[in-house]
Amino acid sequence: MAIGLALWLAIFAGLGRGILLADPPQDRIVIGSDFVLPAGSQMEGNVMIIGGEARIEADARLNGDLMVLGGSVIIDGMVEGDVVALGPRVRLGTSARVRGDLVTLPSALERSSGSIVEGNLVMVTAPPLDLRELLPTVVLPERGLIAWADRALRMVLGGFVLILLALIVATLFPGPVAQNARTLEQAPMASLGIGMLVLLLGVLGILILVITILGIPLALIALGLLIGAFLFGFISFGHLVGTRLVSSLPSGWPPVTPLLVGVAIVWLLWSLADLAPFCGGFVIHLALTALALGSTFLSRFGARPYPPRPAVPSETQQEGTAGG
Repeated sequence: MAIGLALWLAIFAGLGRGILLADPPQDRIVIGSDFVLPAGSQMEGNVMIIGGEARIEADARLNGDLMVLGGSVIIDGMVEGDVVALGPRVRLGTSARVRGDLVTLPSALERSSGSIVEGNLVMVTAPPLDLRELLPTVVLPERGLIAWADRALRMVLGGFVLILLALIVATLFPGPVAQNARTLEQAPMASLGIGMLVLLLGVLGILILVITILGIPLALIALGLLIGAFLFGFISFGHLVGTRLVSSLPSGWPPVTPLLVGVAIVWLLWSLADLAPFCGGFVIHLALTALALGSTFLSRFGARPYPPRPAVPSETQQEGTAGG
């Protein structure tokens, strides 16, 4: 069960646009838009859609594999190969027929009576990326003051959990947290750029491992490292913000005050980012995530300074140079 190696190479060669590969001529990758195989039509080759919806209409036939990452799949026709769908919804209509395997998420599958999957039906489970999913959920109607109260409760609970985690991390690893905060302060643009790259390659790598099924254990390990790096960088960012703000206060405050204040402020910024107009919330979340990941990567979880300090010659070397 696989889509050819050329598809994977094309992801890195053509991010941000649809690609029509030359060998074989009908294999296609579509990024950021939908793919529709109209009713009664037929297509030879494999199809990959990233961030868009795939629709195989009635009496249409795809003679190849179908892979959809981050989008919905609606099949009313026939797919001769395998279907790998890691997205919010996979609907098989009454006339749908998949000749190969179907790999999807348990909560996504909607299957009508009459639909046929001739191969194996594989359900993939993976932990959520959103930290808020780990918190207690309060189900309230989404209207008026009740919705705002629900949002405020989630924000308070999330802040409490994050501050508790920050206290544990800062107590166990005070030096690395401070070193990572210095990296954020001294190299913010490098942290942002490296963080974007780590996030992109990390997510793509995890998706590739999940799709191969046998790589799921490695994918879970990689996901844990990615989340751990983000949380460590997020806490370090809060330490930096709190140190800057609390430095002007009179002495006598507890030593953990800068950390508590800083993490609370950064979490408040993260929580209220969704209220920003247009794509403001997404941009704020992406920037904070990239800064956290990039600084953690550059400082190796606070194990080394960045930028690296220049080597200082020892006294023996200096005396030898002077004597020469």
